[in-house]
Amino acid sequence: MRQHTLVALARLQDSISRFDSRQPAVQVGRTLIAASQILTLTVTPWTRLTPQILDTPAAPICRGVTRPSLFCLTPDDQPAIAIVVALVVLAAVCAGVVPRVTGLAHAWVSYSIAVSLGLPDGGEQAAQVVTVLLIGLTVADERVIAWRRSPAPAATSVTSVTSVTQGIAFASWWLLRLQVAGIYLHSAIAKLGVEDWVNGSALYYVVRDPSFGASGLVGEALRTVTSTPLGVATLTWGTVVTEAGLAVLLLMGPRARRLALTAALVLHVGIIVGIGLWSFALIMIGSVWVAADLPVPARSASDRPVTTMWRNQGAPRSG
Repeated sequence: MRQHTLVALARLQDSISRFDSRQPAVQVGRTLIAASQILTLTVTPWTRLTPQILDTPAAPICRGVTRPSLFCLTPDDQPAIAIVVALVVLAAVCAGVVPRVTGLAHAWVSYSIAVSLGLPDGGEQAAQVVTVLLIGLTVADERVIAWRRSPAPAATSVTSVTSVTQGIAFASWWLLRLQVAGIYLHSAIAKLGVEDWVNGSALYYVVRDPSFGASGLVGEALRTVTSTPLGVATLTWGTVVTEAGLAVLLLMGPRARRLALTAALVLHVGIIVGIGLWSFALIMIGSVWVAADLPVPARSASDRPVTTMWRNQGAPRSG
């Protein structure tokens, strides 16, 4: 038992030592999330971002845990100040400027948007969690511009494989994968509790919804397809199966994760084209991109002595 434990620890140590978060996938994902937030803040009127919902006061609500929000630190009658600050941060994220710093700032802006503004979909709540987890990945990135090619990692030695920042980045990546997989699994399971999703008719009503329904030529095509039992059932159940599949594939190996990224692109581009939820779609595509597309290089011959060392520690001594 101890032998197996030591071998497992050696493999984990090897994976951490070979993991490099300074990959294009991280910056692509951060950029997609930030771009979605830029579009939200620039295209949506302030009155739409801060509606009064039921009996609550109009947003932003500044009390308790929401006080550190960017939108609570500026004068109530000058929201443009907070918006400009947020846009500067988000533009810096898209440009890849000093990821160690902008990773923290991006999480703060995402938190501020999620807790202070009234938004119709859950994309901003997902962005709030994902950008916090991305801090663990960006803290290991010492580059000035994240779009530049990362330097070749130094040769791994027995004493350097447990780098603190590499360990934080590796753990954050796994937490991100679990979080994104959990979002899709929760969405798929929740749909099974709604009769229209179970009987395969949900998309019939979605594409005809007066607020989010499809319009134009795309709307006509979708209404035609969903007018047939086979068409509406395929789209409805296909959505549930895709979400459940994403939850599983994101926790598997590189090939499965690449398939997950392809499935996420098809699903969310379809959502953008069909019903126009581009903000949510871009955030989820960005999240899946980071979760799915970070490679862990294959173990090289130089890593074998590390594993051997762990194994030897568990071997019985003679004499």
